[in-house]
Amino acid sequence: MTLSRLRLRLTAGFAVALFVGVVAMEGVSYWYVTLDGGHEFNERLKDAAASARTVIRRESGHILVDSSVFDGVRQALRDWTPSRFAFVVYDPSGARVASGGDSAMISRIPGIDQLPDVGDIDRIPLPNGLHLRYATDTIVGIRVVAAATTDVLRRRQRNFLLRVARLLPVVLLLALTIGYVLTRFALAPIDALGRAADAISPGELAGRLPVRVPPDELDRLALRFNDLLDRIQALQEQSRRFVREVAHQIRTPLTLVLGEADLGLERERTTDEYMRALRRVHAAAGQMTHRVQDLMLLARMEAGERPPLRDVVELDALALEATDLFRARAKALGQHLELDEITDCELTGDEALLREALLELLENACRHGEPGPPVAVRVRREGSHVLLEVRSTGEPIPTEPPSTPRIDDAGRVGGLGLSILRWIASVHGGELVIRRVGRENVVGLRLPSAMPAATPAARAGSVS
Repeated sequence: MTLSRLRLRLTAGFAVALFVGVVAMEGVSYWYVTLDGGHEFNERLKDAAASARTVIRRESGHILVDSSVFDGVRQALRDWTPSRFAFVVYDPSGARVASGGDSAMISRIPGIDQLPDVGDIDRIPLPNGLHLRYATDTIVGIRVVAAATTDVLRRRQRNFLLRVARLLPVVLLLALTIGYVLTRFALAPIDALGRAADAISPGELAGRLPVRVPPDELDRLALRFNDLLDRIQALQEQSRRFVREVAHQIRTPLTLVLGEADLGLERERTTDEYMRALRRVHAAAGQMTHRVQDLMLLARMEAGERPPLRDVVELDALALEATDLFRARAKALGQHLELDEITDCELTGDEALLREALLELLENACRHGEPGPPVAVRVRREGSHVLLEVRSTGEPIPTEPPSTPRIDDAGRVGGLGLSILRWIASVHGGELVIRRVGRENVVGLRLPSAMPAATPAARAGSVS
């Protein structure tokens, strides 16, 4: 099985943390052992001096105060062997009247005038790094000094360090083993999430990662992943719907183009027949081009695109231009156009999108308006907004598009056209406005304008 780098990093982190913790605990223990051992050593010295005083008091009437007086004290201090120890007794005049123990230590014990007070401990450094510690006691003017070297403390410290040195490799090995086992259990939920993610097919995104209640950090990660899958699935469905839409909308005009071409090529025809066939092909190609443009706008809309608004658009000039461009198309649909109220207006936006919106408004009005009454274009101000409207007579227009915009052979109102118009309006910070005035439908864009209100320069007249 391949070793996991993440598992190894977690194991190393766990082992280092445990190792540092053990070292810190052992360091504290070493400090405590040293401190406690030194305190105990000092207390034993005080007890030794007190024991010598007790022996002298008890035996002072029977024996001389000489080296033999310390035999009982030595017996009491055998727990500290093999530490070297020594005793010295001073009479009230400061002369040494008795001593016992190691002669080198006795020679280092200072005179009576340099001895510490009763209950205190003094020390003298030795050449081997040890210390000679001594304590005093007194009885009827006699000073008793008990001294010992700290070699027993050093042995304790060395034994402690040796034990730690033997323990640390075992602790490190144990920490690595336990850490690797623990990380296996800790990372098991991640492995489970990975297997669940592997089970989700790219072509079928209905599956989701399991989420427990209440959620922990991994469950919150799974929730975010599921949200991502939801968005991807929505985009996938949108892409499939768009492809179906493209296939549906292009099939009819493309079939017409191919059919007219086949008919024109199957036999020799007159010039007039060829001209009629080419006009039908041209009309079908124009219809297909318009639908492709609408579908491209739909793709931009569903992708959530927000084109930059950098153009300074003169809406009155745009209305004149679009009306002139659409004149032939209106005639083909049996309608005629006129300009209603055209006010000088400017705004910052996307000129190509606004032109497409006005052409879409004219297309819908000419397709669905009743023949006879003109289709009128109007540009006017309304407070801090401008209105770009197209008015036509006909059946009421539905104000809400279907859930899936489509272009049918009859037209685009209520389908893709309204969806595109709403998107163009929202891009410019405005809204699509649909009103019913008597028997007329008034459809337009209500857009914000930073330009100050101008005096209306209404112009009216027929252009078809």
